[in-house]
Amino acid sequence: EEFLIDDLGSGDWLVNLKYFGNKQFHPTFLKVTTYYNWQQPNQREMVEVFKLTRQNIKMQLLKLNNRNLRY
Repeated sequence: EEFLIDDLGSGDWLVNLKYFGNKQFHPTFLKVTTYYNWQQPNQREMVEVFKLTRQNIKMQLLKLNNRNLRY
């Protein structure tokens, strides 16, 4: 899925996940690409890969806010 956040505002955006497992013995990975300054000359991206192993536990993947943005 793709999500677009136009304005972070002054609060925090939390990206949470609850992994329910799979029926195979292969590990499950989730790739998250975060773009900053979309379609601007100083656009940059950050790619993170998460290995999902803990089943039925809610975990926080990302926390986005204006305080930790670097331009």
